[in-house]
Amino acid sequence: MNIPPDGVLLLVGVEGLLVTDTDLVQHAARAATRTVTGRDPGDLGPRAGRTCWDVAITALTATGRTPQEAHVLVPEHLAACYRELREEAIAAHPTFDPLPGAGDFLARARHAGATVGLCTGLSYQLALNLLSRTGLDEHVDWRVSAFGDDQPDRAQLIELARHRAGNGTHPRPADRTIVVSSHARGIHAARAAGVPAVVVTDARSLHMSLADLHLADLTDHAVIDQVLTLGRIGSGGVHDHDTLTTRARP
Repeated sequence: MNIPPDGVLLLVGVEGLLVTDTDLVQHAARAATRTVTGRDPGDLGPRAGRTCWDVAITALTATGRTPQEAHVLVPEHLAACYRELREEAIAAHPTFDPLPGAGDFLARARHAGATVGLCTGLSYQLALNLLSRTGLDEHVDWRVSAFGDDQPDRAQLIELARHRAGNGTHPRPADRTIVVSSHARGIHAARAAGVPAVVVTDARSLHMSLADLHLADLTDHAVIDQVLTLGRIGSGGVHDHDTLTTRARP
């Protein structure tokens, strides 16, 4: 299947948007650090929205490695992290439930002509594992997706996805790209990359003001037209009329 060259590129997050947020990665990162360095990194802080590459650097430098040494060890750390998740944490959670409306939202976006990719801090293997367990993997074009083991910074992931969705010479235009995220880092990354942003959260927070559109959740079938319109007209900044609040989750 060819990638539509001029349609809207919809880049969605995974945790907190398609599936429930989980602390599995933090536990696996600590175990991976012990495997690679023989030392425990201690508390790694909140992971929400961070790339697994960034988490690996934080964990490795916490054990006394220099930033240069940590970067060299990242591939080994990520491999150990995934083994930990696959063999222990994932095995303890044989199924993951998609969040309400996630499947319909992705399906409706594809039906409307959008190319749907992921832009997530999770590694490719973990994202594939999680979504295949929920059945959401079939809605995603994995060729245009970008993952936390591709780049350390989320804004770089957006640029990478745009290039993967381009025509071979030029990336998909920024004003034809939309980021949908439930995390502040995802919204800040969209702003840094110059693309429209949709925040999905039932809580009012500072990063909502940076988004072009606010959704309480993905359960309202009508919102996909409002989301894709951002990519059809381009990003013009934050406007009051761009804000739509749907019903909160029960």
